[in-house]
Amino acid sequence: MNKYRVVRKFKNTKSKMKISLIFNTYEEAKEFVEEVCFSDKEDYKFLKDSNDFHQEFHGSREIVSIDIVEGAGG
Repeated sequence: MNKYRVVRKFKNTKSKMKISLIFNTYEEAKEFVEEVCFSDKEDYKFLKDSNDFHQEFHGSREIVSIDIVEGAGG
């Protein structure tokens, strides 16, 4: 069963900090992006790669992506 990795890349930080989390379902990953990464007050731009499963959400303070982690045990 595939899992989904959410990676948060923070803009304007000297350390170029990234945080990576694994979720069991796409719905959990997407909810985390919408509810935790971006508040209702912040707009973000949604980009989707048509070749692979890769989604990016570009906000003013961070870039968040969702990818499939194939073969991740659970």
